[in-house]
Amino acid sequence: MKAAAAPTDTSNAKPRIREARRNLYRQAILDAAEKVFAEEGFEGAKMQHIAAEAGISLGTLYGIFDGKTALYSEIQSTRGGEMLEQIAREVERADGVLEFTLVGIAAYVRFLVTRPNYLRMHLRDGHAWAIFDTLKVPAQEEQWQRGFEMLQSTFARGVDEGVFVPLAPTLMARITLATHQIWMAEWVESGMSGDPEDLVRGIQAHTLRAFCPPEVAARWLAKIAGAAR
Repeated sequence: MKAAAAPTDTSNAKPRIREARRNLYRQAILDAAEKVFAEEGFEGAKMQHIAAEAGISLGTLYGIFDGKTALYSEIQSTRGGEMLEQIAREVERADGVLEFTLVGIAAYVRFLVTRPNYLRMHLRDGHAWAIFDTLKVPAQEEQWQRGFEMLQSTFARGVDEGVFVPLAPTLMARITLATHQIWMAEWVESGMSGDPEDLVRGIQAHTLRAFCPPEVAARWLAKIAGAAR
């Protein structure tokens, strides 16, 4: 006689399915919101537009996020965290503070050019990257502050080691953020065309010329040029 099949425990199946569906919706919503914020700005964005872009109902959207501020905050927390983690992974292999700086720039720029909607969100909002009091949500301020402190400590170390000119590290960090904003805005306005590695090398070269003694800058500019061949 064939043994009866053991009963299947389905007590947790429905909650798991609901959670999996919610996570799928959440990612689709974040991607859609990033695009809408990039195109319309925070003030112009509407929850209806985000729901339509995500292909879901407005009720489903509000069931996961209670408004566009919560959505904006989640994007800043998620993407900003991803960017800082990528930079941290890349700079682990750097040898010395100057290589640390150049590798960090490359990781940061590559992250943004592969996520153009996230980049365009920041540019569309119009806040000055070197000034924190115009940021919209605490999550954005937290990520910006972490990045700023990383820059500041790197410049302080480089000044101590003589690879950077003796300027105040805070000033150097603010100049860097301001010039990066200009470089990235120019790239977006040009249609985001061309080789992104040219953009990486351009920003690296600008950093060397702005902050390094001439003999140090010349040596590293030659390395960048040689790597591009």
